[in-house]
Amino acid sequence: MSLPGWTGYVIAALVGFLVGWVELALRYSDAPQRVLTWGSAWAYLLTNAGASAFALVVLRTFHLDFHLAGPGRELVQVLVAGIGAMTIFRAKLFTASEGTDQGEVKLVVSPSTLLERILAIGDEQVERRQAEARLAVLPVVDKLTWTQAQMLVPLLIKAKGTRSKRAKAKVAELAKEHRTLLQNPQGWPDWLRVRLLGMAIVNYAGPKLLRKSIPAIQATSSAEPPPSDSPQVA
Repeated sequence: MSLPGWTGYVIAALVGFLVGWVELALRYSDAPQRVLTWGSAWAYLLTNAGASAFALVVLRTFHLDFHLAGPGRELVQVLVAGIGAMTIFRAKLFTASEGTDQGEVKLVVSPSTLLERILAIGDEQVERRQAEARLAVLPVVDKLTWTQAQMLVPLLIKAKGTRSKRAKAKVAELAKEHRTLLQNPQGWPDWLRVRLLGMAIVNYAGPKLLRKSIPAIQATSSAEPPPSDSPQVA
């Protein structure tokens, strides 16, 4: 497979772009399909792509051929640049310590600082979007009784599975929130517990899966009158 001219750089950049997108999709699992609509996400993805293309420039300039020749060398260079560039880019290359009245402060200066700041901007955008999504799902959650809301927990855990460490950690977080609301040491009314458990479920499964699961719960559970202190949602 020959990669003449700019072809190799384009492929390396695309590989770096894909690696960045996978990372963002895992980081923002509530809405991975909406990552490409965020300006900060594009800044991060383009940084990944640019770093991969630059890494290929370095590999070719210094003739790092990995003891290969021909198309095989070109392909390995492109893959190493596309996948490995961001590992180097995330390294904390330079550190320094400065003494202050509060003690020693370690300063880190590296390309990873840029990535961390871009991700911080993305986190702020995601938090705002997540808040909007959670508020939008409240009218649907308010139709549930406390019993029905609890039934959603094992249903969604079963639906999503617990194969990965990340999934197990999210299940543990949801289970902890559920136990706290079940014990209800603050004496919250049922409508508030339903809302809080609904938000915990959104954190775990996302609003889309929650909306899809509610009709099944309502169809299989016995109808109960809504709590008398349930708020009216406009």
